[in-house]
Amino acid sequence: MNSFQNKSMLPGLCLLVSFSNKQHSIYIAAIKAMISNSKRIFCFDMKRTFLFQFCLSGSMLLMIHALPSAMFAQQRQMYSPFQLKEGDVAYAFGASVALHDRPDYKSAVVEYLPAGHSVMVLGETNRFTVLRNMKWQWLKITYTNANGNQREGYVWGGSLTPKKFETKDHVFLLGLDRIIDSAYVDFRIIILQNNKILHSVLIKNVNFLFDFSHIDFEWKENIQGFDSDYNYFELKIFTVEAQVRMPYFFDNKKVLKFPIVVSQSGFVYKSIEFIFPEDKGGIPGMIRVLTRFGALSEHSFDIAEEYTEEVRLTIVNHKIKEKQVYKKSWNCKPYVNCKFLMDSP
Repeated sequence: MNSFQNKSMLPGLCLLVSFSNKQHSIYIAAIKAMISNSKRIFCFDMKRTFLFQFCLSGSMLLMIHALPSAMFAQQRQMYSPFQLKEGDVAYAFGASVALHDRPDYKSAVVEYLPAGHSVMVLGETNRFTVLRNMKWQWLKITYTNANGNQREGYVWGGSLTPKKFETKDHVFLLGLDRIIDSAYVDFRIIILQNNKILHSVLIKNVNFLFDFSHIDFEWKENIQGFDSDYNYFELKIFTVEAQVRMPYFFDNKKVLKFPIVVSQSGFVYKSIEFIFPEDKGGIPGMIRVLTRFGALSEHSFDIAEEYTEEVRLTIVNHKIKEKQVYKKSWNCKPYVNCKFLMDSP
């Protein structure tokens, strides 16, 4: 399995307490904090209506302040994973990206950049445009066109992305497609083959962007044993609260989404492993998906007990079919509150 990973991680350790409006339950999770050696507790409802910050001082629990979600979102800078500055290299994110002679959509178009074409950011402007609920500034860029000529001009920041992943046969571009509200966004992945768009995949309603930590991208090409030569890719979005995993299959005709999205949150630890037909332990014409769940001890961050669930997938006529194979029982240790753990999100 190939993997690209942005190594930026958030140091330190703190506790997160999230309150569910419907269940009125409290879920506690060990997370990585923004401040090293932080002793803070962040409390907010599941819709992020308010954020309450507490500080631990000995046996005392002191409330410091409460912030509305809009302020919290602004502090976290939802655009930061895709923000560009002078000197950055970026890539045209769309079928064709218009290069303007001024930082304005009403200005003349110099020419169009094909998807994936690389550019260099020369500087930022003070002009902003809002499209699909995304407010991006205009950037001055330079690049070399197909004729070998150096060009300069202006593009809207949302039409570029710094996130590019290259495999042997394909290029993947990842970017924001739409801001839905204060908690949800749509991503888009553009798959290129021979410098042409093969697929454009919309990933809808992705949560936790404000707590964004880093992106991990994995792929496997030319998987054998099915009715077509498929390729596999998986996008992982890591946050301080959870890990959202979005696996896909694709060939030259279609993109198939796995019937699985795995995340980890609270005291339930989850890991997932894909075993393809040609891998050790693989089954011809099947994909084995092993998901391991583990309970963290209430007294430490060690895994107290775990169970494994296996699902086997097959692909027939460009459709993924699922069959659950087995699920081991949950063997609880005396000091672990299993009911509390199993009720966690």
